[in-house]
Amino acid sequence: MHASPLAAEAVADRRRWTALVFIALAQLMVVLDATIVNIAMPSAQHALGISDGDRQGLGTTFMPAMNLATSGVRPQDAGVASAMVSTVQQVGGSIGTALLNTIAATVTATYLSTHTPSAATPGPAMTHGFTVALWWAAGILVLSAIAVLTLIDAGTPKAPEARVEEPDLAPELAA
Repeated sequence: MHASPLAAEAVADRRRWTALVFIALAQLMVVLDATIVNIAMPSAQHALGISDGDRQGLGTTFMPAMNLATSGVRPQDAGVASAMVSTVQQVGGSIGTALLNTIAATVTATYLSTHTPSAATPGPAMTHGFTVALWWAAGILVLSAIAVLTLIDAGTPKAPEARVEEPDLAPELAA
């Protein structure tokens, strides 16, 4: 039995809608990324007192990090290595966000419970909570940098060994 032209058209139509949904989601990610770069990064820059050059340096750290993470991987394993790095980044980012959010919320709640309540208390409490969480993040960053410097030994890349093709000494059989 052959599928009817209407069934084939319905499948093609479903694929078009699926593609449209993925394109829309990709565009949403671009907008969110632009929002982060244009709003969150300048806010963080102002709060941390860093320069434009330092802020731009944050983006340039990803390429060397990916290069280091996938160096020494056989070409046939490059895709798996890259996927593993991306997965670890996503999981680490999720756990890190949850941890720092927990620290900030706990410190904020403690601040509110130990200070006299007033209309102005929530602002300083949140600022204190975020400041403590930021210091924890800085400490984790320093410990991570020490771990990287201690544990990763990329060394000098070795030149690939020259392959010498040996002639096939087996006689060819004529048919």
